[in-house]
Amino acid sequence: MIELEVNCVQRPWPDAAHHDITYLGHLGFACRIPVDLVILQIRGKLNRYYTLDPQTHDRVYVELRRETGKCPYLQTQVGGQWTGHLLALPDCRPTDRIIREGVTLDTRQAVRFLVPR
Repeated sequence: MIELEVNCVQRPWPDAAHHDITYLGHLGFACRIPVDLVILQIRGKLNRYYTLDPQTHDRVYVELRRETGKCPYLQTQVGGQWTGHLLALPDCRPTDRIIREGVTLDTRQAVRFLVPR
């Protein structure tokens, strides 16, 4: 399983909630991934996504949150508590390359997006 750092999100408006996020991305590598693809990769245990806590610099993993009567969406979790780390990230640039749906990142493809452990 590949672990990929996320340091930007794309949302339809500035104060959008977690379930409104449409892309996760990395500003340094100028790319973003549609949330639907991220959800498929997390469900299939293909890739794992994280962001860095701004205070501790620890990895905070992006998890799939399921609530009764709602579509699953992405949110970070620390110590069993849901957190707002994704909402605190800056917006991705609209010009960043989109990694298309249906593409699974393998080690070769992810090398530019991957931040080493």
